[in-house]
Amino acid sequence: ELDQFFNGKLLGFFSFNPDEKKIKKILAPFACGKLFLEISSNQQKKMTIKSYVIDYENEFFLLPVGLTSQE
Repeated sequence: ELDQFFNGKLLGFFSFNPDEKKIKKILAPFACGKLFLEISSNQQKKMTIKSYVIDYENEFFLLPVGLTSQE
């Protein structure tokens, strides 16, 4: 439904400092195959980004994927 709203152009989702509850909400059929970025910062204000693809094999899960720079 959400992907249809964006005419199939939705690439993925992101969340800042997500907890387990937030992540469970995104592990659903509408998000399967989409990118999920977990963005967090530490006490030194350094930002980290972890990237995943939302996948399914008997249950939904986050499959880690690497990001590359396009410089």
